[in-house]
Amino acid sequence: MEIFEVNVKYSPSDFVSAALVYRKAVGDTKTFIIIVWVIVAFVFVSYLLPPLLAILLCLPFRTCSADTWQGFARVGAIIIGGCVILLLVAYSNILYRLRMEYAYRLGFLKFKKEYEESKKFIVNDEGLELQESSYKTTFYWKAFQQIIESQNAFLLPRKKNQYIVIPKRAFNNPDDAIKFSELIATYTNQQIKKV
Repeated sequence: MEIFEVNVKYSPSDFVSAALVYRKAVGDTKTFIIIVWVIVAFVFVSYLLPPLLAILLCLPFRTCSADTWQGFARVGAIIIGGCVILLLVAYSNILYRLRMEYAYRLGFLKFKKEYEESKKFIVNDEGLELQESSYKTTFYWKAFQQIIESQNAFLLPRKKNQYIVIPKRAFNNPDDAIKFSELIATYTNQQIKKV
């Protein structure tokens, strides 16, 4: 029975980067993309549809002037540019990152004492044990759905959007991080997903 200990003192950036990594690992962007497409549809209906209707109405009667066509072209260019910007925002992590920054920084301010306390994670054959000054609990290995490794941390998801974060800066040296990853891969019988 091999036991491995890691002492972790969290910062808000640990949870923000973990949220981004988890989102990328599970591909959880559907809701955000739907919202953006609703906004794009609103822009289309409110700005693009009236000029299109005007063009369709003036074409049969040949009443469109050159100024009208230039106005339609300008509006169309603005709408297409706006849609492209919205799509870029939708497929990037900008808004999601801002939301996570706000949520976790607010949480750290609200529960500052709990977050500033150092936590000890003990890896053993039974599970991952979390020890704090007021309590201790064990997360059994079968409870973890997968193992995610990023450049800065290990994530151990238990349920959707519920995971344990172990920052790599908590390890004394790179060999300890490698040993930790090998142990959890062995105990959970899972491959480590690198993101």
